[in-house]
Amino acid sequence: MIRYSLVSVLTFGLVACATPPPSPSPQATTIEQPAAPATARQSPAETSVEKVETPVDLTPVPYEVARAAFIRDTAARYGIEPAHIEAILAQANKRDDIISLMSRPAERVKPWSEYRPNFITSARISGGQAFMAKHHDELMRAQQQHGVPAEIITAIVGVETSYGGYIGKHRVLDALYTLGFFYPRSGNPDRAAYEQRRELFFRDELAQLFAIGKETGVDITSLIGSYAGAMGMGQFMPSSYREFAIDGDGDGRVDLYKSYPDVFASIANYFRKKGGEQGGWVPGAPVVARARLQPGF
Repeated sequence: MIRYSLVSVLTFGLVACATPPPSPSPQATTIEQPAAPATARQSPAETSVEKVETPVDLTPVPYEVARAAFIRDTAARYGIEPAHIEAILAQANKRDDIISLMSRPAERVKPWSEYRPNFITSARISGGQAFMAKHHDELMRAQQQHGVPAEIITAIVGVETSYGGYIGKHRVLDALYTLGFFYPRSGNPDRAAYEQRRELFFRDELAQLFAIGKETGVDITSLIGSYAGAMGMGQFMPSSYREFAIDGDGDGRVDLYKSYPDVFASIANYFRKKGGEQGGWVPGAPVVARARLQPGF
């Protein structure tokens, strides 16, 4: 992730960003009972960074067939009773507003000159300074333990959720169900493979949401997040939650909605481990590198 670009660093590579215009005061919530904000504010266009190059089967599959296969495969993969998966899916709603939002994101990668004014604002800078002052001890502890600067951790929380002030307003179950089974199709044959991969990506994230429910005991029907199903102050997709989220306050559980030590440690852990040995944050190393273009670019 770190090697892609500064844009990738700021957008966190988690497929979703819930940040509306900067909010003056964070309003975090616990993972057990996350609540939607009182006022509905539309999140900005989301940016996908997953790059799947393997061929995909474009043969249409009826919804009932895809749903049955999902239940069967998720049950076998994570050791969950099929009846439990069926009962949860029965509570999921197909959301037309989510389909509409996903149908019109600006998916091109903006140059820094265009990207900067959207996120580097005086309000966000002052908000970040106040956030760092308020959470100085927890941030410095995460920086010392994981080697990721407190400023970087703070910037992620600021860009993703306005310092925890806006985590999204959609039920995660609904978002992943909608995009996993009804991902919008443009009808453009050049985008057919991409759109199919996206649907399969979100379907896998839905399966991993069920795994989170089994592993943590959380009621996954209560989780609130972005319209792409990202959760908490750092906007972790379920797969990132399972792989990178860690307990930062030592209470034996991971809460990315309310526990700042958990949030800071998890973001730092994501930076350190994302990409394995070929990527990831290296303390003291450069964070960007000049691109070497192929002839003709």
